[in-house]
Amino acid sequence: MAEMKNLVLDPQYLKIIAKSLSDTFVEYLSPQPILNLSPLLKSQSKLFIETGIATGDAELIEELVHCLTEDESEGAELIVELRKVLHDLHHVLDYKHLNCQPDGSHETCYVSSVLICLMDGSFLSQLSQQEACKICSIMCEKKFISEKSSEMALKKNNAIEICLEVLKSIRQRKPDWPFEFVKCLKSIHTVHSDNDQVRAKSLTLVQKPAISSQTVEGAHEKIEKESNYSLAEAANFLETCPPLSSKFSEDDSEKYFAALKREEQKHMTDFSDESDSDDDDSENEMVDLGLRQYQEELAQDALAGKNTIICAPTGSGKTRVATHVILEHLKKREGANLKKKVAFLARTVPLVMQQFKSLKRYLPNKYLMENVTGDSEYSMNLHKLLDHYDVVVMTPRILENHVTGEDPLIPGGLAAFSLLVFDECHHTRKGEAYNSLMLSYLHTKMKSSVDLPQVVGLTASIGVEKAKNVPEAEVNILKICSNLDAVCISMVKKYEKEMEELVPVPKEEIQMLKERDHDECSEKIVKIIKDLEQRALQLIKEVKHEDLEKLMKNSPFPQDKKSQKYGQRVVMMEKKAMAIARQPQKETNTSIHSILVIAYHLKAYNVALDLYDLVQWRDVLDFLKKRFNHFCERKAKGGLTRAEDTFYSFFKELEQQQRTKKNNNRNLKDLKKVIKRNLLQEEGTQSESRKISKGIIFVRTRFLAHALASSIENSSDGLLRGLGTSVFTGTEAPESEGGMTSAQQEEIIDQFMNGSLRLLVATSVAEEGLDIPECNLVIKYNHVGNEVTTVQMRGKFLNQFLPYGRSRRTGGKSVLLGFDNIYKKELINQYDAKMMKDAIRNVSSMTEDEIRRANEKNQAEILKNDEIDKLVKRNEKSHLIDKDFKMVCKFCRQVVIQGKDVKLIDDSHHVVVNREFMNQVQMKRNKSLHVTGQMATYGSGICR
Repeated sequence: MAEMKNLVLDPQYLKIIAKSLSDTFVEYLSPQPILNLSPLLKSQSKLFIETGIATGDAELIEELVHCLTEDESEGAELIVELRKVLHDLHHVLDYKHLNCQPDGSHETCYVSSVLICLMDGSFLSQLSQQEACKICSIMCEKKFISEKSSEMALKKNNAIEICLEVLKSIRQRKPDWPFEFVKCLKSIHTVHSDNDQVRAKSLTLVQKPAISSQTVEGAHEKIEKESNYSLAEAANFLETCPPLSSKFSEDDSEKYFAALKREEQKHMTDFSDESDSDDDDSENEMVDLGLRQYQEELAQDALAGKNTIICAPTGSGKTRVATHVILEHLKKREGANLKKKVAFLARTVPLVMQQFKSLKRYLPNKYLMENVTGDSEYSMNLHKLLDHYDVVVMTPRILENHVTGEDPLIPGGLAAFSLLVFDECHHTRKGEAYNSLMLSYLHTKMKSSVDLPQVVGLTASIGVEKAKNVPEAEVNILKICSNLDAVCISMVKKYEKEMEELVPVPKEEIQMLKERDHDECSEKIVKIIKDLEQRALQLIKEVKHEDLEKLMKNSPFPQDKKSQKYGQRVVMMEKKAMAIARQPQKETNTSIHSILVIAYHLKAYNVALDLYDLVQWRDVLDFLKKRFNHFCERKAKGGLTRAEDTFYSFFKELEQQQRTKKNNNRNLKDLKKVIKRNLLQEEGTQSESRKISKGIIFVRTRFLAHALASSIENSSDGLLRGLGTSVFTGTEAPESEGGMTSAQQEEIIDQFMNGSLRLLVATSVAEEGLDIPECNLVIKYNHVGNEVTTVQMRGKFLNQFLPYGRSRRTGGKSVLLGFDNIYKKELINQYDAKMMKDAIRNVSSMTEDEIRRANEKNQAEILKNDEIDKLVKRNEKSHLIDKDFKMVCKFCRQVVIQGKDVKLIDDSHHVVVNREFMNQVQMKRNKSLHVTGQMATYGSGICR
């Protein structure tokens, strides 16, 4: 957008501003006066048409905002219409369409003026690039946009593009951002004015003008004229409105603008060439990490150059200890003129970003740092960047791709580094990326005398797997030591009392949930499942295949239709049917196809029954509707087989089920009571300590996370609605299936840290490693992991260090809400956690020679097994036949991919390179691009 048109009619700007203002609209607009004045907007409101003005404002405005943000018309007709209505209402001085807060922080006249100023948009063409940069910096400082978004905006080429990037990056649940933005515009106009009287006037309380009959009569004529405000006119327009506080004196305004000038000069310096000048003092300054005595004890073995596992509770500051170790390592190697190259490894993108920020904060500037994840565009070019950095924080797969294999991209492999730090090192087990790296390390150690890096592991818990007693647990822990080539486990012993006083110890509470097995809705789902089972058995008889018949005879369907065992049983049937379907003569067999479709439906209903115990009936229907959406779309096009149509009709009948129980889930009510009791006071008044209270709810599935977050956000209880709730899920799944991008994860963590979000509903991605400050409530909603996650979750409380002398033992609580089977799993986990603690302490008391001898024995076995695995793989590869093949969609049997059109990218992604394939499917785009190495994923393809 180098050349700007009249922004009043620019649909691109209108769509951007409508989305960025969506939370502001919900917070401040009262929809009924707007709908009454606009037939076009009224026609878009199904709620208004169906129920009239009796519908609540909250539902109406959310529907209206949804229509605006989804407006795909070429000219943004709905947004243009809303802007015209807002102009109309403002010029007749009728503010019934505004719903301002009773505290009077924003008067209706002021809110109206701000909305019109922003929706008009012509101020963009009045800004210089310097001014746009200043606005960007202020919006970032005020936490309305993230630091990453600010960096992206400041890289743009002109003022317009900078501002548009800022507007696109406005954080969710920040309805008051427009007032800060317009305040920036006013300050720019005032600072640049030579008239000091204007400066004082802009922040002086001005009385609201009286309404004359001429004003009302002429308002509609005035609105028909071109309304293209300049920046100066926009500022003058806002002068007729009260300031943010009537207590703002002229002396205050002088101080305010003096501060603005200082900020402007500071910003101009930041963007000048002089800011790049060398400053040896700042680069070489000593960083005081303020380690406590127990943290210094944890660092001793690593500082002595030993390969060690630092084991301490979550929240005890292991990252700070690691930072101290890294800093001392770099200084020591630098002083001796030795190689200094540190790899800090974290398993997930959020962890990489969090650890990178922490290290960046404490390490001196002279040590260059970079972070690399699968989302980075240079994730396959680490070898080209490595020489330029001292510390690289990355996911283990990145390093594995560069140091393993016969001809690694990084010459010398891991020997190119002087220190490896493994965060959450208990994941150094077979099948994990950490273990692949250490296998490479051990092979090099056995075959060469090359100088290998020091290894430091960080963990709060080392799992004991299937150990039945402490001696067996010790064997498992020694295996982890062997995998990491660690000669000791560093624990707090001497200063244990200090750590116990400072590290949070939550109160643990268990509350039983009640299953909803015998009511109308669950019985209906069970009936459908049994019907599908009978149809599957009949079809298996028709197919007459020995493997399928044997499976059904030896492993009939379990009686508990919502158990995980039932889901596993269905998957077994599906795999057998898939194997038959791959046979050429069976590709189009209708019976096999029907069995596969039944398996798909049974898996969905199995999950639905599990969900029904935990969420509302409407959420269960939403889940099933999403699962069966492709059947719905194909049915609309007449593309379903007779069997598919029959099975889909079962869901349509279920969808008509009366929703009499939609607000009667006792378990969900109990969950909300726990949230209110711990994060809010029942009376609605909050003490200062309560205002910063935050919590995390852990659940098993992404859909459950989204359903719970939606239920809390849309609760009839205003206190719960006002908490600020969001989901937090992993990056493995696409957004269409409830996953998140790494940028979205980072955004959510930032909002949780700064308090705009106070409650997260998370899957297992947040269970380990992630330090979330000021979190004093963890709820496990019918979900437990193993003994490792039990220990990890205990530490997710107040993970920020308090000044010496202050205890953090109070305020944290861990609540398990679960059914009987989950309760028993938790009891087993607690037993295993205690056994693990005893075993770790015993191993940490062993001498280094004893651990070395155990390592030698274990590592010989590890390398032997690895050689056997490689031999088996080579043998399997030698028997592969280069033969033409094709893949067929298991549902429609029409979408076909030829084997010659499939290529392997990055040694992990199988990609169809024939563009004709796109004609066989319809694409569903994600909201944002997902980059992995050389791959960019922007949506999903489904059969037509």
